Amino acid sequence: MAAFSTIHTGIDGLMMQAEGLSFDLASLEGQWRQQYPASYEASVSVSDMATAARERWQSAMNAFRQTMRVQSQIVDNVRADEGLLADLVNQSQGAVGALQAQQAANQLIALSAKQQMQIQTLMAAHYRSQAEDMARKAQAEEAARETTRRFLGSGKAYSGN
Repeated sequence: MAAFSTIHTGIDGLMMQAEGLSFDLASLEGQWRQQYPASYEASVSVSDMATAARERWQSAMNAFRQTMRVQSQIVDNVRADEGLLADLVNQSQGAVGALQAQQAANQLIALSAKQQMQIQTLMAAHYRSQAEDMARKAQAEEAARETTRRFLGSGKAYSGN
C-alpha cells in the first residue's frame, strides 16, 4: 500500500499548488473579500475595476487548469490501479486460509477508499472552478452596473432643469 500513499501525495500536492482562491478556509475568506467586494466605492476608478476583472478572469482560468491537472493525475492513477487491482484479485483468489483472504480483502477495500478520495478531490477542484467562474461573472455584472451608474451620474443633467 506504499503505492497508495505515493499516489495520494501526488494528488494532494497538485491541490496545494492551486493558484487563485485557496482551498484553505482561513485564506479563502480574505481572498474572497479582496477579489469580490460587495460594492465599489466612488474612489475606485474604472481602470482599477478593469484590472481587478482581468485578475478574476486569470484566477478562474487557473482554477479550470487546476481541475484539468487533477483530472489528468486521476486518469494516470486509474491506469496504474488496473494492474494493482488484477494483482489483488489474484491474491484474493489464491489465498490459502482466512488470514490471507482477509488481507487481500483489506487491500481491495483500501484501493476502493483511495479511488473514492480521488473522486472527492476531483469534485472539490471541479466545483471550485465552477464557483469561481460564477462569482467572476456576478462580479462583472456588478462592475457593469457601477460603471453605468457613474456614466449616467445623478440624472440631473438630463432632466431639463
